[in-house]
Amino acid sequence: MVAYMPSKEYIANCEWFTQAECDVYGQEYDASGWTGALHNYRHRRTAFSANVAEQLTFSGRTIDVPAQFIAGKQDWGANRIAGGAEGAGKTGYTKFRGVQLVERAGHWPHEEQPDIVGRQLISFLKST
Repeated sequence: MVAYMPSKEYIANCEWFTQAECDVYGQEYDASGWTGALHNYRHRRTAFSANVAEQLTFSGRTIDVPAQFIAGKQDWGANRIAGGAEGAGKTGYTKFRGVQLVERAGHWPHEEQPDIVGRQLISFLKST
């Protein structure tokens, strides 16, 4: 796995997430801690066995509508999946239209590069 982190220059020139916005999040986390933010991840682990039966309902099924994977090229999460982001859509899809990795974007490409993501979505929708 390759770690994709934004450069110091990218962070210094960030326009989509201002220092003032970051300060608001920092203040909220200082006041409440990370507990609420982490509950979703904890729930996934503890509720997994309870959800197995529901998940098995879809076992062996495919997604049969046009689909595309759009992710930020610097998103460590998208690059953690088996086969990397380029491996998305290899199985389970009958009408997969490819992978679009957005340059200069991390976990929130629609926020970081809205014009590029918008163009990709319009192109995808026109192709369906």
